[in-house]
Amino acid sequence: FRDELQRSIRYRLRSDVRVGTCLSGGLDSSSIAAIAGRVYRQSTGQSFYAITARSPEAHNDETPFAQKVVQTAGLDWHVCAPTSEDFLSVLDEVVAVQEEPFGSPSIIMQYFVMKTARQLNCPVLLDGQGGDETLLGYERYFPAYLLSLKGRASIAGFLNSARHSKLSNSQLLLYLFYFPHAHLRLNRFVHHNRYIQASARKLINRDFAFKLAHSYRNITRLQQMELQHTQLPHLLKYEDRNSMHHSIETRLPFVDYQLVETSLSLAHGFKIHQGWTKYLLRRALQGQLPDEIIWRRNKIGFEAPMRLWLQDRTAFQEDLAGSKILPALLKPAALHHLDRIDDLRLVWKLINIAKWEK
Repeated sequence: FRDELQRSIRYRLRSDVRVGTCLSGGLDSSSIAAIAGRVYRQSTGQSFYAITARSPEAHNDETPFAQKVVQTAGLDWHVCAPTSEDFLSVLDEVVAVQEEPFGSPSIIMQYFVMKTARQLNCPVLLDGQGGDETLLGYERYFPAYLLSLKGRASIAGFLNSARHSKLSNSQLLLYLFYFPHAHLRLNRFVHHNRYIQASARKLINRDFAFKLAHSYRNITRLQQMELQHTQLPHLLKYEDRNSMHHSIETRLPFVDYQLVETSLSLAHGFKIHQGWTKYLLRRALQGQLPDEIIWRRNKIGFEAPMRLWLQDRTAFQEDLAGSKILPALLKPAALHHLDRIDDLRLVWKLINIAKWEK
């Protein structure tokens, strides 16, 4: 696996222009940065560019982890820290670039990374998309993993999964009941979206919901769903639009077809082992990254500072009030009390729909 990963990265360093990488501080991007940094320095004599988006909110700021990678790998590090003013200034542009509503403003953090690469005249960037889907990196994959175990191994697997992730025992138990059961997922959806008109709720694709839940009973089937239908396609679409808008070419070592074939052909116990997700990748990078990075348990990603960015909702009032779509989706009571909604993800989705509509 290590040989295939290194081959994939070397292949994507071929270029007549400067190549850099997105660096969140997570395991996937850190692995690419560590390997690419060494190879790039040997072949060009230059330090490898790494670009990180910093969040001003401490709970989702990964720059301390990224800094450890930079120090270990000897990277030329560039940090962008989008403010609320920056967010408002590019919001319309990002919505236009994406052309469809998107569920999280983290896409805007990625936009600023691409913008920084263009300012640095670094037109090629590596990125870690695909690592989680091919190596079982998300905590929501635990139910499929645990259901594949038998007898005492399932008990040990449950305890280790809670111990070696950010989930508590009770949270993991909820995951185990929730993700593989379509009825629970649909009921939660209805409850969580009770502010939506009943006529709109009926549009949910129930057949797909059952197909998705059923995939959580088999790891191979789940990975096929994630790679081909659910997770990876929209992540690649977001990245492609953000990067090409700035004339940046992104190259993704983890979705190299030979590396994907290698990853999918391996026994599941190499991907989640004793509760450690992406175990194979962690072992493959021993000695090349600090242990604080390799054995991290708290997965974050390029998360946006939503609480800060969406603090002043008056900035979006005109767009929300002018929307014709939102009244058709939301119950009147919810529509008239948007300022009282505490669910920031919901607030973002409503703003995003109104902006996209406009």
